Amino acid sequence: LNSKLTFFPNPSNGEFQIEFLPDSQTVLMITDMAGRLVFQEEFQPTQTLVTKSIDLSDQPKGLYLVKLESISRKKFGKLLIQ
Repeated sequence: LNSKLTFFPNPSNGEFQIEFLPDSQTVLMITDMAGRLVFQEEFQPTQTLVTKSIDLSDQPKGLYLVKLESISRKKFGKLLIQ
């Protein structure tokens, strides 16, 4: 997992894009602040930037934790759905 993790727009209406470079097997997880998993997907290693469109517009408004986890690293960010 390379050092870059971006997601936009933030805040969003629930539809956003996330960009990262998975240099090893990587799991993307998004949880609400109570710890409930609302999205999860695995990505295989690649040498190119991954751009993933995600739609969480069916989720309640609020703050969500975005977590990218590989064997060697974890990255975190916060997403606000308005």
